[in-house]
Amino acid sequence: MKTIGAIETNDGQSDRFASGSVQSDLGPVLACFSSDPDILWGVSLIGNDGLMDLAASSTASSPAVCGEPFLKGSQCVLPFFDRISWINHCKVSRRTRMPVRFEYFNTIENRYFAVAVRDLGQPQGGQIRCAWTVRDITEMKKTENVLKLTNRKLKLMNSVAWHEIQNKITAIRGYVELMKDIIVSENGRTFIRAEEDNLSQIHELLHCTSEYQKIGSQPFRWFGVKKTFCTAASLMEIEGLVLDLDVDGLEIFADSTLGRAFAHLLRYSAKTSCGHPEIRIYYEKNPAGLSLIYEDSGTCLPTQPPPGLFIEDLLKSEDFCMKFVHDILDFSGMSIVATNVSGQGSRFIIGIPDGHYRFPGN
Repeated sequence: MKTIGAIETNDGQSDRFASGSVQSDLGPVLACFSSDPDILWGVSLIGNDGLMDLAASSTASSPAVCGEPFLKGSQCVLPFFDRISWINHCKVSRRTRMPVRFEYFNTIENRYFAVAVRDLGQPQGGQIRCAWTVRDITEMKKTENVLKLTNRKLKLMNSVAWHEIQNKITAIRGYVELMKDIIVSENGRTFIRAEEDNLSQIHELLHCTSEYQKIGSQPFRWFGVKKTFCTAASLMEIEGLVLDLDVDGLEIFADSTLGRAFAHLLRYSAKTSCGHPEIRIYYEKNPAGLSLIYEDSGTCLPTQPPPGLFIEDLLKSEDFCMKFVHDILDFSGMSIVATNVSGQGSRFIIGIPDGHYRFPGN
């Protein structure tokens, strides 16, 4: 389906519209509509009994005769004509100089229509002249409704499953604690520590999946980079963390979950630094926008970044949170690339396009 259009004129065309010579004056514009089978259009006068046709698509009335009302011939498509409402729409259009758009559900045919009305001024006689388009959006509405229902079902099932799994893990953790008092052998205690590590990883993975569902649930907003990183670091309480933020007053426009993405970057650095991570964050401008560069002192990393860090096909459970970082940034219109520096730890470059960053202080 194509987007609704509307016909625009200037005041010098009033007399020609009133005389019915619209076809010659707006031939190129009307040709766009007449070649589109999905759009019913017309240029009309708003009369007491209906719309008086000045120019219309061939399907609007049969036949489409200049000056003849075609409302009765289009009852299946235009049964929603209400003179007062259309006059009000034209007044709004005249004031804003923009088309007025609304949707209508035809209860007789069980179909949805999208309508656009544009005021074209008042010709001689005082009647209001308008251009309008009607598009059948029934299939699009059905698809939207199916998607909404599917999303509600998925959200409900995920919520129930998440809470049930979380409760089971909590119960298992309780039993593992009780087993510590029973098992005294060193081998047995080794197995218990391994179970605790696995349960901790599962708990973290569940937490990430719960956060993942929140992507896109709230409108985008502006984040101060320095404040967001500092807030994430204070909540995590990473021992020995040194955070060097050279970002001035940089703000970026992103999804509401951006703070969690920054927190996962800090957690990744803490895991790979073998204690006391030192992190430096700064930016560089480039022709495409701006690069936010994140570097840490991780010494437990190879000289090349793991190949599956941001690639879903190669994703490991322990790297799921980094995939979460990638998807938040990608959804926000940004990119992230891992470029480890030999002997200096991990290095991430976040690409921020023009329009997604600003410096309010300047």
